[in-house]
Amino acid sequence: MRLAVVFIALAIAAAPAHADASKQTTKTLGPSRVTKEAKLAAIEADIAAVEASLAELDAAVEKMSDHRDRLGDLTEEQQLRMQMYMERLTKADAMMSNAQKKFSETASQIISNQK
Repeated sequence: MRLAVVFIALAIAAAPAHADASKQTTKTLGPSRVTKEAKLAAIEADIAAVEASLAELDAAVEKMSDHRDRLGDLTEEQQLRMQMYMERLTKADAMMSNAQKKFSETASQIISNQK
């Protein structure tokens, strides 16, 4: 029991010194700790802003991907139309060539008939 009383007395005597030491620690580390906490809060805010930006970018990429797919569909349709027009042009060119050949043959026959 006597030992416990001595121990408590020592603890009480040391408590104010410990409290002063903790105040000094807070005073010395206080601004640094506040600065670190402010930096941490700023970093967390930056992370939140980056995450929001990433979400916006993901949405924009998805929108552009859908748009590109629609353009791809239009491109396929345009390619089919172009192929159809090219086939028509080829047929028209063949018809003109055949008509010119016929005119040339007819002109040759007329000339040979006149001799």
